[in-house]
Amino acid sequence: MAAFNSVFNKCFKEELSQYGFRKLKGLDAVGRVVGKELMQYIILYPRSSLVRGRKTFTAVFGICTVYSFSSADIWKYDLINRGVRLIEVAPKREPEKESCYKDPAELQWLLYEYLYDPKDQDSMATAAAECAGCIKQYALPVLDGITDIRAYVGFCKEHTSHLLRFADTMPDNDALLLILTDDHDDMMQIFEKNCKAILEQSYQGDSSSSDYKRNEELLYDAFIVQTAKARDKIYDDPELYKKAFETLGSRKLIGQAVFKKLGL
Repeated sequence: MAAFNSVFNKCFKEELSQYGFRKLKGLDAVGRVVGKELMQYIILYPRSSLVRGRKTFTAVFGICTVYSFSSADIWKYDLINRGVRLIEVAPKREPEKESCYKDPAELQWLLYEYLYDPKDQDSMATAAAECAGCIKQYALPVLDGITDIRAYVGFCKEHTSHLLRFADTMPDNDALLLILTDDHDDMMQIFEKNCKAILEQSYQGDSSSSDYKRNEELLYDAFIVQTAKARDKIYDDPELYKKAFETLGSRKLIGQAVFKKLGL
């Protein structure tokens, strides 16, 4: 019997090849290149099963650019950790049940995690096909809207803002893309959006809470200090500005090698 990884790879290759995706070498993932500088990918993410005798997985989708790599070595968790889980883009499943789970299987279903029997080929194929269908319905429309570096930076602000922090330290993330795209966003809008989504929901709008204020400060630090102000330090320092583009140039060569290594 084929291992689940093989079933997943076969299913996703078949289901997504018509959209330009191909199997990535050395990874349980498929990917495609957009505009020569972006790699969009979907990767298998094994999860801990809450049901005895079953295994669980979900899929993560994301984007890398030719500037995203400081090394030619790439590991699956590099892509998983920089990606977006289905639950972040797909609608909540039967929200009236969220606070009253019937069983562990329902909990994982709510989280867009797919259960399968590792001893049953049909069970594995069905789970992989269900996940692929969810990817096509909810993840592909998001990916289809990201066609250049500037759009990718906007995607990061919405979904993976941690990848844009500490630009002034020349970090191993995508923060220097803010410089490449001449970004001058003060990040206040995304900061306020996150405050509303996270703090107001968690504290029912009670901004007088000390925990509310503490977490608001943490969000401010992440979006304004670590992202916008760190980026501005480069604009204000000619030496840092020069170093940023030198770093981007060297990373582009590495990124092109990575794309080739992955078979793209």
